[in-house]
Amino acid sequence: MRARSTVLLVVLVALAGCSVGYSGSTPTPTDGTTPTPAPETATPTPSANQTATAEPVTDLPDPETDVLGWENGYWANETISVDRSDGLSEAERERIVARAMARVEVVREMEFNATVPVELMSREEYQDSQYAGGGNRSAAFTTFDNAKFEALFLVGEDRDSLAVQQSNRGSSVAGFYTPRNDRIVVIYGGETADLPGERTLGHELTHALQDQQFDLTSITASSREQSNAQNGLIEGDASLTEERYMDRCGDEWQCLSAPQSGSGSGGDIHLGIYIMNYFPYDEGPAFVEFYQERGGWDRINQMYDDLPASTEQVATPRSTPSTRTRRPT
Repeated sequence: MRARSTVLLVVLVALAGCSVGYSGSTPTPTDGTTPTPAPETATPTPSANQTATAEPVTDLPDPETDVLGWENGYWANETISVDRSDGLSEAERERIVARAMARVEVVREMEFNATVPVELMSREEYQDSQYAGGGNRSAAFTTFDNAKFEALFLVGEDRDSLAVQQSNRGSSVAGFYTPRNDRIVVIYGGETADLPGERTLGHELTHALQDQQFDLTSITASSREQSNAQNGLIEGDASLTEERYMDRCGDEWQCLSAPQSGSGSGGDIHLGIYIMNYFPYDEGPAFVEFYQERGGWDRINQMYDDLPASTEQVATPRSTPSTRTRRPT
């Protein structure tokens, strides 16, 4: 967001419509949220309240010590009964979150160090919040941003580029994780506070796990190119984990489905600006899968000490690290 290295990850978000993800900052002043899949449409959900093909698993004994696949009293394959007629209560949400944490551990093969608070926020609340990108900007900042998007032929001179980007975020974000506050917020549609299934939750919990293990706030970028490259790993990791999580729903795990109201977008979006941030979600999962299939999750963990330096590395992964170009192409 400035002409110097900045913290890459300010808010990790999930957007309705493409793939679950996050937003990173770059030296330009306007990077905001990035695309991610609509949780209410992305996963098979045979019933209105919970998938029902997996056999119920209840009353499992707790382990003597914390183990992979168990968190706060719940195993990854455990069945949880909830009454969603009036949304999820705080106690029900805490149980679902504990089980989701255990599931992310199983898929990602990595242990959480601490519980992550998860809150629900209505789309209207989000659109009016600081997270949608509101706030005062200097005249110089506004002029620079307007000029940049006019030069890209994305936003005309009769519109405010910052307002367009804020509208995009307000309409499309489905959830986010803030490393600075160690907090996850999932956005719901309609009048009833409820989780829109487990896709967004699983994705954002993966970001929280990354932060606990790799300190996402220490990652910086000095250009959009570098930011997109680094986000290819971070977002690709979370997206691949999310997909493998959701693949187990139904046959192996009973998963929370999307409520009738869903959490869909809250209005029109500017497609050009939306696509500007899409690269990590489009190329990242295949990039991470390429290396994970050849070296397991340990290989992916090691890559946080050797982040991709260019989007070329993300788009065309090689079988050996030595063949990766170290300069942006």
